[in-house]
Amino acid sequence: MNKLKYQEELERIYDKNQLTRRVKSFFKEQASEEFYKTLEQYEIPEVFALDAITQMAIHKRATVPTLVGCLRHHTGDDQETANLLEKCVNAKLF
Repeated sequence: MNKLKYQEELERIYDKNQLTRRVKSFFKEQASEEFYKTLEQYEIPEVFALDAITQMAIHKRATVPTLVGCLRHHTGDDQETANLLEKCVNAKLF
């Protein structure tokens, strides 16, 4: 099975089980006022941060290129996505 087919199959399975939505909902419920202040301080969009944390939880050993691929839809650009991930690291979100 090639990488694209494998990724499509993973996405289908995760979507079917609504894992992404459940995990994201959990993190959103647990987010503190300090979390939102940190996002504002580092200029990280809330939706991006929650998606990034969710993807990190689901794909525990994900590489940076994998995370960029999972989160690219937020910016439409690989480098901008990587820059936002770097901001998340600097903000100690994960």
